[in-house]
Amino acid sequence: VAMAVLLALGWWLLSPSSPWTAQTWPDVAGSDCPLPPAAEWCQAPLQTPLSSPGTVWRFKQAQLTPQAGFSVAARVLGVERYRWDGGSDWSPVDLALGWHAMSEDNLLQQLRLSQSRRFYYYQARTKWPLSPQQIGLMSSNMHMIPANRYVARQLAKIKPQQRVRIDGWLVNLRGDNGSSWH
Repeated sequence: VAMAVLLALGWWLLSPSSPWTAQTWPDVAGSDCPLPPAAEWCQAPLQTPLSSPGTVWRFKQAQLTPQAGFSVAARVLGVERYRWDGGSDWSPVDLALGWHAMSEDNLLQQLRLSQSRRFYYYQARTKWPLSPQQIGLMSSNMHMIPANRYVARQLAKIKPQQRVRIDGWLVNLRGDNGSSWH
């Protein structure tokens, strides 16, 4: 199940050692959509509400409306790269991520995981180790929208089984062509 669209890896935007400072991206680094505290490894993703709704960021040929600050530290269950679909200009990669039990080898060995057409799928190999509903609460497919080329290069290096830390924003996207993602 697709969770939501994520904008960027906030660490690169906000870190003092970042080559992409807040001055480079003043709209994104604004205080009207603060990031939550950094999520701990394998805990459920954290979100923070908007302090003033109505902010719109311009990105490529789209408007992004932040919905919440977001932080997750999770295991990469799958990576799907896109070049030609309708959303690839904004989101060149989807990450299937797992936390809590969905980051554990013994549980993952009991499942078949796949991604296709911007969706993430899971099946039991023999018997369900958790209910499908529990799996859905501990994993998600995320459409990644990199804020800049540096973040896009970092996303391109991600491989299944890695641990990642992602801080950014959940956004709604409205393309100039009329398409939308929520």
